[in-house]
Amino acid sequence: MPRLERFAALQPEIDLRVLAADQPVMPGAGEVDVAILFGSGKWDGLDARLLFNERVYPVCSPGYLTDHPELRQSADLLDQTLLHLEYPRASAGEVDWRQWLLRQGVNGQPVRRAIRLNSYPMVLQAAEAGRGVALGWSYITDQILAEGRLVCPIDKALETSDGYYVSTSGRTPHGSAITAFLEWIMAEATDGSDVRMRLGNASHSE
Repeated sequence: MPRLERFAALQPEIDLRVLAADQPVMPGAGEVDVAILFGSGKWDGLDARLLFNERVYPVCSPGYLTDHPELRQSADLLDQTLLHLEYPRASAGEVDWRQWLLRQGVNGQPVRRAIRLNSYPMVLQAAEAGRGVALGWSYITDQILAEGRLVCPIDKALETSDGYYVSTSGRTPHGSAITAFLEWIMAEATDGSDVRMRLGNASHSE
């Protein structure tokens, strides 16, 4: 959403209508021209272009990290307050804390009580407020890390084989407005990838 102003400046004559949905909405089957879908990129009848892969890492506030200097490796997360997202994610990634920890070789049970929220913006707000450690999806949290509002306390990330794809109908020719939007969003995704590369694996490790 913060980037749409750039598209409006480049293409002021094009009106955008943005629809948010928990279930995948396929373009060409109604009033949707372009959809950002999560998955393998293989959908019958669709042209799908990869925007970015799914990359997930822990995030917390700078103050929380200062107050918990013992947080230095993945196993240390078991003794932290973990912020959980509890919400159907049919159109998003399925990574949760249990899966993330297992992929890092951590198979224990958290010692502290968790905080569970059903909205990802609320999860990030709780992390910024220093209430605990959240999972950060790079396409959202990379910029927040760059701004210094959150930090990545551990030099570990989980990368899945799925990704986010900008998709259009493969059966309907693209008009000039759709073509302009596709060119713009692919350029934005490339710019975002450059930001992620500059950030690297941000952590407090010494």
